[in-house]
Amino acid sequence: MRVHEKTHPKRGLRNAGLAWHKKLVMKRLALWIASFVASFSVTTSFTAELPVETFFRNYSYREALLSPEGDYLAALAPDKNRVGLAVIDLKTLRANWAFGDRGMDVAWFRWANNERLLLRLAKNGHPLAGLLGVNRDGSKRVNLVSVLDPFTSLLALLPRSKDEILVTSMAHAEWDQETGFYFANVERMNILTGAMKEEVKNPGHVVRWVLDHNSVVRVGIAVEGLDSNILYRDTGVAPWRSVGKFAWDDPGGIEPVCFDYDNQTLLVRSYGGEQMGGIYTFDPQQKKTKTLAFRHAEADAENPILSDAKRAVVGVAYETQRPEVFWFDPQFKAMQEMVDRALPGTLNQFVSVSRGGQKRVVLATNDRTPGTFHLLDTQTMKMEKLFDLADWIHPEEMAEMKPIEYKARDGLLIHGYLTIPKGSNAKSLPLIVNPHGGPIVRDSWGFDPEVQFLANRGYAVLRMNFRGSPGYGWDFMRAGFKEWGSKQQNDITDGVKWAIEQGIADPKRICICGASYGGYAALIGLEQTPELYRCGISYVGVTDVIRTLKKMELRELDVAKAQLAQQIGDRKAERDRLEAISPINQVDKIQVPVFLANGELDPKVPISTGRDMARALRKRGKLYDFMVKDDEGHGFFKEENKIEFWKKVDEFLKANMN
Repeated sequence: MRVHEKTHPKRGLRNAGLAWHKKLVMKRLALWIASFVASFSVTTSFTAELPVETFFRNYSYREALLSPEGDYLAALAPDKNRVGLAVIDLKTLRANWAFGDRGMDVAWFRWANNERLLLRLAKNGHPLAGLLGVNRDGSKRVNLVSVLDPFTSLLALLPRSKDEILVTSMAHAEWDQETGFYFANVERMNILTGAMKEEVKNPGHVVRWVLDHNSVVRVGIAVEGLDSNILYRDTGVAPWRSVGKFAWDDPGGIEPVCFDYDNQTLLVRSYGGEQMGGIYTFDPQQKKTKTLAFRHAEADAENPILSDAKRAVVGVAYETQRPEVFWFDPQFKAMQEMVDRALPGTLNQFVSVSRGGQKRVVLATNDRTPGTFHLLDTQTMKMEKLFDLADWIHPEEMAEMKPIEYKARDGLLIHGYLTIPKGSNAKSLPLIVNPHGGPIVRDSWGFDPEVQFLANRGYAVLRMNFRGSPGYGWDFMRAGFKEWGSKQQNDITDGVKWAIEQGIADPKRICICGASYGGYAALIGLEQTPELYRCGISYVGVTDVIRTLKKMELRELDVAKAQLAQQIGDRKAERDRLEAISPINQVDKIQVPVFLANGELDPKVPISTGRDMARALRKRGKLYDFMVKDDEGHGFFKEENKIEFWKKVDEFLKANMN
């Protein structure tokens, strides 16, 4: 294997010595020749290799949102190799650019009214601060908030106001001596000029707000030390009062989500002493939870779904093996069933709705296609196709992602997803183990370009929601606390052994590959269980836990620091343990080739830790590749960089997995 290092031009590392390199290359060549004939009959049954660009070029369209009156559709679309914002007139089907800038991408957008849009931009893969306003025809572009202001962000639209929105901002905030922080106020902003005037003064340490259905700010979630204090007021001019105070890790605590349409009852998320999180009603006058609105036996409830047209909560989202919605409202349930009949074989989600509810955008997607946008008229119940997200991706060429489950060594049930290459008999396959990042995030069923790319190259792909992944209940999430490099890693290892026992994986051809925490898990896997893996890929992975924690804690509130300490560890009190589970300190145990990739501008994982890991591998004579992009951060987002990275991954795997 060729040692390849792509680093900052002024800070590049020296290549590893050539003697051991040539020896290993010859060994790899001999193994490849020996295995070629045996593997040929298997690989020819797979779908032909598709270009890397098929999977990682920018989609033709991504997020699509209806204007409030439903006359126009705005969507993210490629402008050369950047991402712009297109607006489509739904009557004439003519499109124009609302925003296109070959140097920047549109990272986020919302309609402010039927004529004007709000945008946030990204440069070099990084979302920029600031807020930009532009008319749907591209005119009257105004920087409403400077890119030097990272704190002002959209809170709510004001349907009764044509030219104003609510934002959270520190423009008029006061320094808090107790915490050493500024806490944002709510400001009323003019979307034509950016002028702001104070709407709600922060009553103290509020970090999140909830509005009623008259667009009045009525709830504030304040952080006081390690507690959350729920502040409430009866009207927009009434005094604030506390209606509940909870430790951040209290399973009986509540998280206000929204008001019900009586504008008196709150809907809150809470475990309520149970394993799975549910949606409850909460009476702020009595300061108590009243009724359980929804709980699922196997998954935490997500946000309630509201209908302004019906002035009612009509459903709740949750996720078991696949994302699902439980519809309370019979009309919405019937509408979902009608759409599902018209679009069989796909997960059909309502992703945008006009103000009166007459028009809805439906995204139809599954594990083998990024999806198609459709426009549904709820009065006529007619639905028409708008456009594919990526019409060059053909479902018949993609692989099926199947939900799986297995038992960890201590008996805990682990859920995950297995993707088998199309045309394969699912026996003795080369396997890519792909633990997710976070680690307090989860993998979901659906189309994933990385998974499909790997499957197209003939690899089975195993993903698992190891302990600590959210959505599976209180105990399951807490079971992952302080288990980096321990029980969480055991869950990953046990998944690999399950795939071997099932006859799916060839035990001699397994690679572990992940990003962020997944990159950490890849390196720890190579160090703790070197006998399992032929190679490893760590993409913006954590290599030094203590230094990464230190960066994450920088300028954080006490409660955030406490969460990091409880979920990962106290970097001062538990220094020895955290040193022991840092990959940088166990490099000697790595016996196989490693591919490292980092972004110079990474705001989470210090680039210096990636360089130090590469240096440690070189010093110990390990075989490795190291790729650094000067214009990327925590992950590669530019189209050209994504394609280059995955081409390198392709080369790396072909050199080491045959």
